[in-house]
Amino acid sequence: MAETTSLMTIGEFSSLTRLSVRMLRHYDAHGVLVPVDVDPWTGYRRYAPHQLRDAADIRNLRDVGFGVSAISALLAARGTPAWSAALELQRETV
Repeated sequence: MAETTSLMTIGEFSSLTRLSVRMLRHYDAHGVLVPVDVDPWTGYRRYAPHQLRDAADIRNLRDVGFGVSAISALLAARGTPAWSAALELQRETV
């Protein structure tokens, strides 16, 4: 488990990332942005500071028209030629 003192609640993380709590739960359910800690008794989700980058990328990808399954695949390809090619193709189709 991650250091709990630096973890953010879903509400805090939502405010910082401008992703709604509902969408964060949706991304968790689809394995796109899984919290680093989930309390086994309450189900409360907590996110680590390093996940802010993923959240920003998710928000940007969503805003240019990618769906959840494509976002998941793109995050896995971040930093590769496939990432750049997908973004260029999306730019051409919009």
